[in-house]
Amino acid sequence: MRVPAVKAEVTIISTTIGILPVKVYERDGEGKRPAPDHDAYRLAHDEANDWTSAGELRRQITSDALLHGDGFALVTRRGDGSPLELIRLDPRAVDIPTLDTGAPAYRYRHQGGATVYAHQDG
Repeated sequence: MRVPAVKAEVTIISTTIGILPVKVYERDGEGKRPAPDHDAYRLAHDEANDWTSAGELRRQITSDALLHGDGFALVTRRGDGSPLELIRLDPRAVDIPTLDTGAPAYRYRHQGGATVYAHQDG
């Protein structure tokens, strides 16, 4: 981001992604239909978590992807498995190992060590 042209392009692209409208759909017997009452709608459209708007999270993740090749958000879940919030993970602290099953996982390095998340949560 020290090169003015890079900073300008990353800012333009990520800000544009952050302000684009978001819809969540559910599949039904005839294809798909809008699902504004789905848990994911609030996370993708309104608030990703208590301190980050959904648009700001999309902007951050897009910027991460442009600058580092990947952008990550952790899905934290309620006891019933429904999504509660999305939390940005620093892409420089994430490795993607392949499990014995062939599925990817996400290893997030932090001050307390490292935590491995299943592919459906990263």
